[in-house]
Formats: sequence, structure tokens, C-alpha cells
Amino acid sequence: MSLFLFALSLSGTLALAGTPAPARIDPGVDAPAALLPAALLPAANAALAAPSARALATAPVTDATLAALATNAGWRLRARAGAALVWRRDAPLAEAITTLAPVSTRTGAARFTDARVRSAAATPLLLERLLSGVGTSGDRAAIVEAVRFSEGHWSDAVAGLVAAERDPAVREQLVGALRHADPEDAAAALPLAAKDTSPAVRAAAMRAIGSREDGATYAPLALTALTDVDPDVRAHAARAVGWLGLSAGWDDVVALLADPDAEVRLKAVAALERLDPAAAAALPAMRARLTDPDARVARAAERLLGR
Repeated sequence: MSLFLFALSLSGTLALAGTPAPARIDPGVDAPAALLPAALLPAANAALAAPSARALATAPVTDATLAALATNAGWRLRARAGAALVWRRDAPLAEAITTLAPVSTRTGAARFTDARVRSAAATPLLLERLLSGVGTSGDRAAIVEAVRFSEGHWSDAVAGLVAAERDPAVREQLVGALRHADPEDAAAALPLAAKDTSPAVRAAAMRAIGSREDGATYAPLALTALTDVDPDVRAHAARAVGWLGLSAGWDDVVALLADPDAEVRLKAVAALERLDPAAAAALPAMRARLTDPDARVARAAERLLGR
């Protein structure tokens, strides 16, 4: 018997018998699992050591133990154990979700359109695919989108992957999903995303902040991003400041009316109108936008000024 199978066999026995187990799981792999009942820790370590959820499904560990991990553990363990349970209970579905390829949309983006990816059972299988690191950048970004629309619990997994994912395109998609994440998970990941080395990820963080009901909680991040070196980040930060009513950003947004980038100027006009339309209309810098070289900006200023 291999060391992996022996560990799993032992873990199942310990989980059922309640025999004392190691003090904690490796916190570098799945820190929340340190809070697991002691009897589940050997199974948890063995599950993380498994080469895949499919391999775990064929190992001598009980369904009850897998179900306990899929319910109570940190997100990596939940994904591994939950996916193993799907392999046991509905192998054709597990095979389909594991091998399913996204289709190309009219815009050239990759997207999963198969209805099966929206089920709760698909969530751990999709997360397993992300954790494997296999697939093109576009395909893995499509998996993130599919996770977002699946019916299982994905919020803490997405937040955890923001810190772990190396591909900026995939991180951008992960951060985009944070607009719908639970508050505690968003709070763990958005500050990291707002300081990401990739401008696209930082811009995604501003979009997420501006779209969240608790977005004002992240006011310091949005206000700081108004002076980001990247114009797309500045533009989406201005939008967030306007939508969230962050009056503390007034002066910096006024300064963006003279930004070299037209999209930034356009978002600045809209943000100032939301913050205080009367004060915005009285600004000399706003009147100057009536002759803006970008027609969209000029029209936005004209509407604001009532001309």
C-alpha cells in the first residue's frame, strides 16, 4: 500500500474512532483547517497530499469524512473533498466538468456556457481545475467566471486565489468576482488587489469597490487610486468615488478634469456631477471641458452645465 493510501486509510479510522491526531494541519497550505476537530486532521493532511480529487475519491476514506471536510474545512480542503464526493456520487458529471472546454464568444473571450457548470456540485470541481494550474490564461479566467455563477460556496476561495494566482489575467477575473463576495472575504482580498503590480487588476479592484454595497468601507483605496500611474485605474477610481459619494475625493477628482486621458476626464465629469452637481457646474475647469477634444467629454460637460 502506498504512503498516500496508508495515510488515508489511517485518517478514516481515526476520524471514526476519535483517536488523538496531530495538533494542526500545515497552515501554509490551508490555514483555516487548523480549526478542524482533531480527529479530522489526519484525513485533512492526507486529502491535501492526494494528487487529485479523482485520486482521493478512490482512496479508503469514508464519505462521512469527506463530507465533514467539504463542510467544515478551509477552502482548499473543501474543494478537494467536495470534488472527491462528486467523483464518487456522479462520475459522469465530474468527468464532464473536469474536461469541459469553454467556447469563444463574439468578442473572442472564453466562456463556459454548459448549464452543468452552474450547479453547486460544479463549484469544487471548478476550483480543483483552478488549483491545478492547468489550462491557458483565457481558459482559467473563464473557469473563474463559471465559479462565480455556480451555486456552491466560492467566496473565500476566490479571495484566497487573489493572493496565490500568478497570472494577471486570471487575477483580474478573480478580483472582478469580489464585487459579489462576502464582506469578510472581500476585505481580505481587495486591499491586495488595489496594490497589485498589474494595472488591469488594480482597475478591476476599483470596479469591484464601486459596485459593492459596502464600497465606502474601501474609501482609502479608492481615494489613493485617483492618482494611480495608470489611466484606467484613475478612471475607475473616479467612478467609484462618484458612485459611493466620497466627498473627500472632490479636489483630486477636480484635478482629473485636466487628465491627459479622455476616459479619465469623462469619468471625472460624471463623478463630480454625482457628488455635487451645482458645485461641479460652477467649476471653471468644468466649463473648459465644453471644448474638450473628446466629443464624449464635451457632451457630458454640456449636459451638466445645462446648455
